[in-house]
Amino acid sequence: MAKIPQTEQELKKELQEQLESLKVLCEQYDSGKIFFAKQIAVVLRLLLHQGSRKSNSKALLSQLAMLDTQPFFSTIPQSPVNGLQTGKRIGSYMGLVAFHSTWDGTDSDCLPYLDEAPSKRYILFDDYWKEIVLVDKDGNSFTRENLVKAVADQGGGAHVDSALEENYSNLVKKNSLGWVKTDGVREVPLEGVHFSTIRQIAHEVLRTLIPEYPIQKLTKRKTDFIISDISFYEAQGTIFHQEKVGRNDPCPCGVINPATGKVYKWKKCHGK
Repeated sequence: MAKIPQTEQELKKELQEQLESLKVLCEQYDSGKIFFAKQIAVVLRLLLHQGSRKSNSKALLSQLAMLDTQPFFSTIPQSPVNGLQTGKRIGSYMGLVAFHSTWDGTDSDCLPYLDEAPSKRYILFDDYWKEIVLVDKDGNSFTRENLVKAVADQGGGAHVDSALEENYSNLVKKNSLGWVKTDGVREVPLEGVHFSTIRQIAHEVLRTLIPEYPIQKLTKRKTDFIISDISFYEAQGTIFHQEKVGRNDPCPCGVINPATGKVYKWKKCHGK
């Protein structure tokens, strides 16, 4: 049966509806219903995932010719995990979430940075989609594309697979990241890091596609310390930490101040 192409106006209306859905799903996640990350992944897949040539499935943003021209807001720094370090990794990496904990470890969690990430920059879509966001302790890495597709296609978003890909199964069922917390008696795996990461990807997409999207603070809990942007390497034996943008530094968003012709300072732009 013949298919009738949608007009550009119809596609733009669909985009607005999907973005509204994404905002509502994120609000539900932030209210404590973290399983909404599954539906968040479905919307992200619809917006961003390009199917194979055989499937003839195109991302909605691709149908609007936006993926080749729209810079994407990334809250991952140009860190060791993304090519600036050649040392042997000896630990896991979580690029989009921060580890919160009390000193006794009884209240620990990984939460999305939202707008309080240690780094902010805009990059082309292909680099954004293929950027590594998680690495487990065995060296298995996950890009945004890997994770969104896994949660949407296997983990209950749009489909529930009877069997999961091994690396994804190890991530969600066997704590392959290796982070733990304590219940006061014993250590237990730190769960839900993949969902927190999906929530942060959604925030990046909303920040990219909605210029007026409000600044959102990382959800504070009663914690004694926060660890962010962690990478462990045998060669250096150090912890890499991306410093925050200075108040008078150029804002990473790159928006030009028309009065000066220069990039706005952080304090006058996203640092307000």
